Amino acid sequence: MQQNPYLKLLWHDHIVDTESGVVIQEGTRFTASRINNIENGVFDAYELLMKAYAERQRMQIEIEMLGRVKENNGTFFDTLDGQPPKQLTRLMSAAVSQVALVVGATTVKLDAIPFKAGEYVTIYDDEQQETVKIATVTATGITVPALTKVYKKGARVARTNAAFDAIRQQIIYGHWGTLKVSVMEVV
Repeated sequence: MQQNPYLKLLWHDHIVDTESGVVIQEGTRFTASRINNIENGVFDAYELLMKAYAERQRMQIEIEMLGRVKENNGTFFDTLDGQPPKQLTRLMSAAVSQVALVVGATTVKLDAIPFKAGEYVTIYDDEQQETVKIATVTATGITVPALTKVYKKGARVARTNAAFDAIRQQIIYGHWGTLKVSVMEVV
């Protein structure tokens, strides 16, 4: 444990015998150096408290994010890794299928490869959607378990908005559409 740099001072009352006027105890003098010591101690304690509060908030948010999708740990958000101000960065990786996809397809040719093996992605077009786990990543696309639906050329492949239900051990689909987002600064 680190030694406390604050210099604690024991203060004494100035006591004078009221009848004789004799000083019984010399009191601690109130000087600028002593009050500055107090001010510095209060300031340092406040700074430490604010750092601890920010770290507690960061850990709380990280714990909440860890419960989302275990397999995608860290892929939805950059987990507050900067110095003040702390920030969340939403990762919105997406790509476009270069060919139509049929039921049973396992290879998806993409225009970009922003994904990693083991991540979950949602494949969708204007009619269908499904979420799959990426088995492998190649220079031209991804390999996934056999698709269960048909997708048009130009279907989007995006970092999933689904959540993994640990109790049922299955993916729960999120919703695509317009969202309202409130932004709050976490310091």
